[in-house]
Amino acid sequence: MPQSPTDVQINMEVIKIDEHSAISRNYLIKYCITLKNKN
Repeated sequence: MPQSPTDVQINMEVIKIDEHSAISRNYLIKYCITLKNKN
């Protein structure tokens, strides 16, 4: 399944956050997984 533009944007944000804080990245990943599980 190809990634939607939104997924790509989120991945870029994850990479940016990872440069500053792995904790923030992990939080964002958990948040994204929660959103995907709702759909």
